[in-house]
Amino acid sequence: LDATSVTTVESVRADALTFLRGARDVYDVVFLDPPFQAGQSGIWDVLFAALPARVAAAGVVYRESGEPLAAPAHWNIHKHGRAGQVHYQLLKQD
Repeated sequence: LDATSVTTVESVRADALTFLRGARDVYDVVFLDPPFQAGQSGIWDVLFAALPARVAAAGVVYRESGEPLAAPAHWNIHKHGRAGQVHYQLLKQD
């Protein structure tokens, strides 16, 4: 991504699934930073099923998790790493 081409930034602090279901716009970057609570791993499949309609073709999704995660179907891990207990990934659609 070229930071010099950014013209609009929208920050939303909300339940990601609720937001995605109500959103009508398409985004270049989506950040997913859920609470690191046990039992939350099943939400990723639901979130990534809702994302293709909201992420631009060349867009990316950044996600954080308390555990290492595999790439969801139809997504590729472009970058990944770990900072302390946080595992992070930058994903792109196939």
